Amino acid sequence: MIKLKTIADLIDYRTDDLTTEFDDSKDIFFKTIEDEYIAILKIDDENSMLFLFSEHGIKWGEMDYSIELKNYKFHGRYIEWTDVMGYYEYKNGVLHGYSENAFQEILSERGFYKNGLKDGWWEYGDGSMEVAYYEDRDDFHSLENYRPSYFDFYSNGFLVNTFVSLDSEFEYQLACEREFTTDLDDRDEGYKKSYFEGYARTWKEWTKSDLDLGEIKKGRIFDYFSYETYLKMTNLPKLKTPTGKIEEMYDHRARSIDYDQILKEYNALQTKHKVSKDSFEIDNIKIYSG
Repeated sequence: MIKLKTIADLIDYRTDDLTTEFDDSKDIFFKTIEDEYIAILKIDDENSMLFLFSEHGIKWGEMDYSIELKNYKFHGRYIEWTDVMGYYEYKNGVLHGYSENAFQEILSERGFYKNGLKDGWWEYGDGSMEVAYYEDRDDFHSLENYRPSYFDFYSNGFLVNTFVSLDSEFEYQLACEREFTTDLDDRDEGYKKSYFEGYARTWKEWTKSDLDLGEIKKGRIFDYFSYETYLKMTNLPKLKTPTGKIEEMYDHRARSIDYDQILKEYNALQTKHKVSKDSFEIDNIKIYSG
């Protein structure tokens, strides 16, 4: 048997019902007081699969969350199938493996966890730079022309360094403004313009010369390299280019994961276990988000 409180804690939901429990030797289906549908499908003695559907989603077979479990701990893939798309890999309840999340087609961040700690290269997308890039759409790095806004390198959870790639004229402009105007707020506009145009022009020439040779340039704020240099160092999988086809519902998302294949696997599993709106005969279960 498994208590409702255990399920609530598992998915970070809340309940004050400490008595309700379910027979975990078979599939579990119930509807919550918030009109959400939770299914826990029994795979074998150790492994199970949790799906959460909204009222709309259960009607059309669209999940909000899917969680692979082992002995009721996250183990395998945890996926948020929403506008804020999230993919995380776990091992025995701890983040371990690849992770990426995005809002629609704009990647927020991606990288690897090792025993719950960030490790290796992490990329951060245009979510943090949207305002800066919006005025120049050629440099707005959505997936069809993706390049991260900045990069971190971690070693067992310790941030070793932060980098920015420089390739386009617009990126150099942003870098020069960052490097040479930070401490000029109290100066008059004429001084700032003269300082920026003089020193920044020289800095750009020197920096571009180094970066073209595959070197890393140390700046006052960040360190810099070319995107081509980064690609030779990174351990992250290559992102897939979207087709933009409407019928491929997740193919416009920033991703290296084949969500369509996972979706096929999960749909087949739900068909095997006869998941439908009629499966959720138990309702008004007191469990809620927030």
